[in-house]
Amino acid sequence: MPFIASWPGKIHPGAVSRAPVLNLDLFPTLLDLTGLGLPGDRIIDGRSIAALLLGEAADSPHEAIFFYHYDLLEGMRAGRWKYFRKLNRYTWPIPLDAATVPNSLGKSQLGTRWPLLYDLSVDPSESYNVIGTYPNVAEMMHTRLLDWEKEARENPRGFLTQP
Repeated sequence: MPFIASWPGKIHPGAVSRAPVLNLDLFPTLLDLTGLGLPGDRIIDGRSIAALLLGEAADSPHEAIFFYHYDLLEGMRAGRWKYFRKLNRYTWPIPLDAATVPNSLGKSQLGTRWPLLYDLSVDPSESYNVIGTYPNVAEMMHTRLLDWEKEARENPRGFLTQP
């Protein structure tokens, strides 16, 4: 989701970045811009986007971004790829590769076509599931999703443990 930032003399007016960032990045960014360090007693999921804001970097500080619906891990984005193993809610807009005529509730539109893989470099609207074309990418992303989920399950509150 786009956001607007203004900081006269620091952020170039009219600058646009397409690098994916999260609302979780706000906390570490503010700490970074004020010269404060991150807390050392917990894992901070967000990353500082100060370099993006100041025009010093063009790429996202995230190797991957994970998507949740409440506490359910649904999918992830890494580079040009976006992968969903299952959406846990009814959602709009309905992807173009869903059923041709929406039913009255729309729920059946999501059907049984999971998982989903999108190549955002050629399909930024996430209209075409390319999992059949790139099964190796989907497998790699699914493995990363499972690893992330396992790590989160082992440390649900995100506090670092001392050896």
